[in-house]
Formats: sequence, C-alpha cells, structure tokens
Amino acid sequence: MSAGAQVQVDWLAEPAGAGVADARPSTPIPSKAAEGSAPVQSSPATSAGKLWLCLQFSDLPLEVQPEYDPQTPLAVTTVVRQRVVVVAVSPAARACGVEPGLHPAAAQAMCPELRLERRDEPAEVRRLDALARWAMRWSSWISVSAPDRLLLEVGGSRRLFGGVQALQQRVVDELSGQGHAVQTAMARSARAAAWLAPWVSGAVAEDEDATRRLLTALPVEALGLPPKGQTRLQRAGLHHLGQLMRLPRDGLARRYGASVLRELDEALGQRPEAMPRFSPPERFVAELELPMPESATPRLLAAAEHLIEQLVRYLRGHDAAVDCLRLRLFHERQPASRLDIGLAMAGRDPVRIGRVLAEHLDRLDLPEPVRSLRLEAPRIVSLAAGTQDWLDSRGDDDWLATLELWQSRLGAKAVQGLSARADYRPEAAWVQHPPGAVNAACPPVAAPRPMWLLREPQAMVVRDHQPTYNGPLIRESGPERIEQGWWDTTSDQGGDICRDYYVMRDRFGARLWVFQDRQRLGWWLHGHFA
Repeated sequence: MSAGAQVQVDWLAEPAGAGVADARPSTPIPSKAAEGSAPVQSSPATSAGKLWLCLQFSDLPLEVQPEYDPQTPLAVTTVVRQRVVVVAVSPAARACGVEPGLHPAAAQAMCPELRLERRDEPAEVRRLDALARWAMRWSSWISVSAPDRLLLEVGGSRRLFGGVQALQQRVVDELSGQGHAVQTAMARSARAAAWLAPWVSGAVAEDEDATRRLLTALPVEALGLPPKGQTRLQRAGLHHLGQLMRLPRDGLARRYGASVLRELDEALGQRPEAMPRFSPPERFVAELELPMPESATPRLLAAAEHLIEQLVRYLRGHDAAVDCLRLRLFHERQPASRLDIGLAMAGRDPVRIGRVLAEHLDRLDLPEPVRSLRLEAPRIVSLAAGTQDWLDSRGDDDWLATLELWQSRLGAKAVQGLSARADYRPEAAWVQHPPGAVNAACPPVAAPRPMWLLREPQAMVVRDHQPTYNGPLIRESGPERIEQGWWDTTSDQGGDICRDYYVMRDRFGARLWVFQDRQRLGWWLHGHFA
C-alpha cells in the first residue's frame, strides 16, 4: 500500500523514525491513508449534523501475529533509533509487568515464558485497509489514520442504526467477534474523537459543549507531542488540556507553536478539518494461510468460504457485484493451481458463488497439498437493477444453478446464449453471447423462421422444376425474397445473396424452410421447423 497525502506537518512532531517507546498512544491526525485513498477532501467539523466515530486499534501489532491469544504472554518488538524495544504487549504479558518501551531481555527477565515476535508493519497496513473496507457499511466517509486508527463520519447514519449508543455498541460487538480489541469515542470533530478514544473509551460528545467538557479533562499527552514538547508543557505546570485552553491565544502560539493552537481549534470545532477520504480500488483480493497443507476438497472449500464471506461484505459495502472470480491455490514446491470461475449473471450471493466454486474444485487435480489460497475479483461491476427480484419469491436460482453447472462441467465457451441481430440474412441474423447478457434489440421479423437452421444449406433434388425431399413437397407459404449482403465478402455470413424462401411440407408432415437461389439457379434446404 502506498501512503496517502499528508494533511499537515506539525513542527513539534517527531521526525521519521523517532521513538515510540512511550506506552501512551500518540494522536496526531491524520497521518497516512490506506491504499486507494482519494486526494484530501475538506470535511468541516463545524458543519451541522457532523459526528465522528474514532476506532482505535491499539493492539493491532499483536492481532496480526499468527495464532494470537490474549491469554498467552506475547510482546511485539521493533527497532527504534538502532535499539530494539517492545512496542505492544498482550494482556497476559502486561499482567506479568511487561510494558512497552522495555528491552526484550528485560521483558523476558520479568516473564520467562514471554514469546517475542517482530512487528509486521505490512500486515498491519493490510489489516487496517481491510477494516476500512468493513467499516463502509456504517459510513460513506471513512478516513484511515495509520498505523492503528479509523475515523468514520456517522452523523447521517445514527438514526439508521438506532442512535449513537446503539451504533457504537454494534460496531464494538462486531469487531470483538472478529478478534479485535477497539477503543471508541464520538465527537463533533475527528480530532476530538481521536484524542478521546485512547483515554476515555466509549465517550460520546454530540455537541460542542460536551466536546469541550470532555477535552478539558484530558492530559496533555493526548496531543501526541514528542517527549521534548510534552516536557516543556509539564515544566510550565500544564498537565491538562483545560489549562492550555485558558491560556492567551497569542502567548500559546508564541511559546508552544501555532500547530498546538490549530489542533485545539480543530478539536473544538472552531476550525475546519481536512480529512483524506478512503476510497478502495475497484478490485478485490483476499488471502488465507492454512494451518497445515490440505488436499481434501471439503476442507479447501471450507477455507474458500471464508474468503467468499469477505468478498460478499466488500460487495455489499460498495453496492456492487462480480461476474467472474479467480482462485489461486499455492503449493510448497509446485506452481500455483488456478481456477477461473465465471458466473452466468453478475451477483453477490455467497451460496451461489460457493456452489459454482465447489463444482470447479471437485474437478481440479492438485499436484500436491495446498498451503494457502487467494481469491481475486479482477472486475467489480455495478449491481444492475433486475439482477435479483426481491419481490419475486421464485427468483432465478433454478435456471442460474443449471446454467452454471453446465458451464463448470463443459466449460464456459461450450455454453452460450443466442439472440437476434439486425440482419435479414439467416446466417448473420443471430449472434452468440455470454448467458444472461442483454443484446441490443432488433426489429422483429414477421415471416416464419425455423428453430433448426442447418450449418450449410443442403442442395435438393429437382424434378419437373420443383424441389423434392422424401417425395414431392407441398407449398404452405412464400416466397419471401431476401436480397442483401452485396457489401459483405465473408463466406460465414452468407455474403451477397438473392433468395426466395418458402415454407413447405413433405409427405410425412415435416415442415421445411427451403429457398430458390436466383444467382445459382437451384433449390436448397436451409432449416426445419419444430
């Protein structure tokens, strides 16, 4: 993922690579946006009805570790100023006295059974990106603040979910079900919500007075200043934000920098904020590492269903659908196996997608067991009206299931749809297309047409200047003259023709479509009526 735009740079902030040993969370926002983020768009916190929900994932470095268990002593380390330090600890390790900022050797001395892991920053970025996609069900405006924070504008959706308290609780419950510990806060400005979440988790400030009251009690560490900046404030006897707010504005800006004054104004809703809006790329990719190599189809299908669930959540958040998927199955020594899956009609029904995937997996010969899977949706399409009729209880499941079953067993190219084309020549009056696709309408033909058209017209025996087929023929209708194609030299489309077509019946009662070629002066059988 690439870094998004940097909205502002504070002169009091630490330079790149500065210490993160302090156990207290840092809060300058916004910082980096996730991949696919749009350019910075202004989102004034002072606008009527604005309400920001902050989701703080302080344990994200732990949660991306394989087989993470809060009951197991675990510490995540990283390199800060050429020194290895602990940056995150599990609840079990914290109970043993291990704190962020310790050297790994000191941490293990305090907790001998402590497990040490290196910080996986790319995994954290991917997880935060996935969480931002998930959060799109709650808000249309999401800002990603790396490394561990999401900001959602929920002012327009609070009634939809039963009020701010119900909305906040539903978000926490769903994240907890996914294995994420989250701290939350709601405020009229994004900066205020970000400051409150790590210190007063669950706080709700729906108006400016409540926001000011909650911010007043916060310690100055909530500003996220580097250690030198915090030390200067504390030496001056400033320990809470309320003390800063009471200082003369000119003196505050002169002594501690204009950026501190600007951030306070933004947090109180007295100055507009510029927030980068998260906009994911129109492509879905999800991976799953298996606990151990597998070759049994039911277990592979069960693993793939977890990826399908992620895909469906993504599609619902974007009001979109897919018409094709690609599943890659990675092995230890052999090249990856690949399945290209086409759907008869674009959709996002997990049962339908899983059914088609199961058909493909049943017919796949694996060179060796699978260690990981990757599901890709190379093309995201809009959920067109009419793809699903939720008022019709019958639906289209039966014919779609049959069609996709044929395609998975015979191949996508072996099962095609047909529709008419605006051309009077029988050879060029129809066209193949993917099943379910809608072809441009063409004027209907009033004259009869057979359901069975021969691949090539068959020459007929002529007796007494009349065509025969199992004996003499009886004319029912005709002639219908078709004279067209003088501009077309391709033989497979009929080319230049001049024919008189007749509907005739043989002595057994079969109805035939025959024509007299006025150029080659002969009679030809071209089709059979049902």
